[in-house]
Amino acid sequence: MNDWPYPTLLADVGGTSLRFAVATGAGARPVAIRKLRTADYPNLAAAAQDYLARLQGDADDDARAASAVAPASAALAVATPVEAARAGPVRLTNQDFVIDGARLLSSLGLCALWIVNDFEALAWSLPTLGAQDLRVIGKVVPAGNATMAVIGPGTGMGCAGLLRNAAGWHAIPGEGGHVTLSARTPFERDVLAAAAGMTDHVSAEKLLSGSGMPLLYQAVAAVVGATEASRPVPKASDITRAALDGTDRLSLQVVDTFCALLGGYAGNVALSFGAVGGVMIGGGVASHLAEPIAKGEFRERFEDKGRFAAYLRPIGTALITREQPALDGLVHALSIAPGALPVQRSAVADDGRRPPPAGITPAD
Repeated sequence: MNDWPYPTLLADVGGTSLRFAVATGAGARPVAIRKLRTADYPNLAAAAQDYLARLQGDADDDARAASAVAPASAALAVATPVEAARAGPVRLTNQDFVIDGARLLSSLGLCALWIVNDFEALAWSLPTLGAQDLRVIGKVVPAGNATMAVIGPGTGMGCAGLLRNAAGWHAIPGEGGHVTLSARTPFERDVLAAAAGMTDHVSAEKLLSGSGMPLLYQAVAAVVGATEASRPVPKASDITRAALDGTDRLSLQVVDTFCALLGGYAGNVALSFGAVGGVMIGGGVASHLAEPIAKGEFRERFEDKGRFAAYLRPIGTALITREQPALDGLVHALSIAPGALPVQRSAVADDGRRPPPAGITPAD
């Protein structure tokens, strides 16, 4: 029996963007999806209230249906370690934005709240992805019926696994984006050494993310002796754009290095999780670099693990192309395993009804 209370407010909380939606029942597709800027709000409660208020004034059918009844619960995918987020107020890893579960429960009058790492939510979405939702990298298609993993260079670097056993699917969260990044070639070893002189720890996230690409640019420039090493460092979006349109040689070399290092990192993740069902790639940076990842050294470096190359060769890799997959992951998890999730619940009013949320009128 699924005793999760609906409607559910869904949120994918990233360092750059907030994506909200509503699920009206178990397995129902997310509706009324809206994207807001994280930097525009001090905390999640304020952003959620703004989203719900906007829906009430929206004319489209999905928004009217989603706002007809106040949400009874919320499921949040957040870009920060979830243990701290469940214990009390916490700031996002890469943004001055506060997540406070108790405040959200109170301000929206919710009965239940599930907070999960954003990449754990993305992992939960993997069984729902079809061929139309993936761009295969290399010649091997992900099997999708065995343990899988997902990584994602976005504002930061996310990583999670999805274990498949006789009891079904089980998401494995973690902070794999902060493992120490490894090099394979002499050039990469020089690049990582240069980066080590510029930061305290050369993790995967420090170079393989939107926030990290400028550091990678500096390190590559220092190794190749480019004059750009002494100039202001461009933003990740400018580096990517210059590489894709071919207007800057150094940016192209940075992106090529990024894709090769990402392939090596993905291979490490596949080995660590035993992800024989496939390794998927999400994240905003990856979506912008789809062509270089597909045509560059990513796949070669994914398999380049010495005597374990034979283990990795049949494992498929693919870019996730579906919009808002983390929201689908939240819905999927709540529909198949709500009783196994670490849910926070609030007290209901004395008459057994939910307390009305501030500023929102529940249906009669």
